[in-house]
Amino acid sequence: MCCQGGGKRKPEAHDGDYASINNGLKPANTGRNRARVGAQVRKRYDIAKTPYQRVLESETVSTRAKRRLRDQYLQLNPAALLRQIETLQEELWRYRELSSRAARPQS
Repeated sequence: MCCQGGGKRKPEAHDGDYASINNGLKPANTGRNRARVGAQVRKRYDIAKTPYQRVLESETVSTRAKRRLRDQYLQLNPAALLRQIETLQEELWRYRELSSRAARPQS
């Protein structure tokens, strides 16, 4: 942990953890097309898929890259990732509190 011992060091950002959750586990709709019908605009969407699923369906990605991605995906543990993100968020809040106390003028 980065904030143990009462230190005021800023927690490291773990973008990889968040990216793993977003890219592998959260499906998203992508806009397919828009059509104007009178004064209204009708939007059509693709079926919701994760970015991971879209890459596997892509013909432009090599089978070697797909295999590496599949291996990485099988290693994901959503519950552990969520716990790790929550822990880092708590550390950020503690860091913010420590920083704001240090920035206040003492009376």
